[in-house]
Amino acid sequence: MLEGVKKIHFIGVAGVAMSAIAIELKEQGYIVTGSDDEAYDPVKSIIERKGILKKAGYDATFITEDVDLVVLGRHAFLDNPEYTAAKKKNIKIVSFPELLEDILKDYTVICVVGTYAKTTITAIITWILETAGEHPGYLIGGIPKNLEKSSASLNQSISLLRAMNIPAQTRIPGRNSCITILTSLFSQALNWIISTCIRLIKNTRKHMFNYSKALNPMPVS
Repeated sequence: MLEGVKKIHFIGVAGVAMSAIAIELKEQGYIVTGSDDEAYDPVKSIIERKGILKKAGYDATFITEDVDLVVLGRHAFLDNPEYTAAKKKNIKIVSFPELLEDILKDYTVICVVGTYAKTTITAIITWILETAGEHPGYLIGGIPKNLEKSSASLNQSISLLRAMNIPAQTRIPGRNSCITILTSLFSQALNWIISTCIRLIKNTRKHMFNYSKALNPMPVS
């Protein structure tokens, strides 16, 4: 997906996950720009300092001729002027989960899901692996106090992913292996979580276990 790509534009870049990947790709040498109708600190200050977010709002003029790839956030609707401009210019457009899947396709992924504590558990596991010398890639839905930033190179042998609201048709990244950690269940979200788990089991190879019983994982066939 990124072969031959030099400039990437993120529509809806101010989310914690989107901004983390945008920053990561910029640090890898890509030219990265982004837009969002709303941006809040600390993310806002970070992406402004990195030169990714120029100003608030969406504008078709952001989609310049040198843009090679446009990444859509989940709040980027089809009437978005930047999306429309990219379509008219025949620029390749992908969703954020599609980009993640491509980045992580050849690596082992630990995906933390559930109603509560996703960010906390992801940060804890990342810190454990980092302290053990594994130096995993990670994407955390927040800025941990004991890690330098909310993401680190995801193209590592082990990558941790704090699951966001991922569209039902999208596969969780990681073709080699995906370990899903279920933190908790909230009754109102139960139907969505069950259907999502069924989709994950069908689409990826993984073991699911409750983090509180991590010493006795239960494979899901």
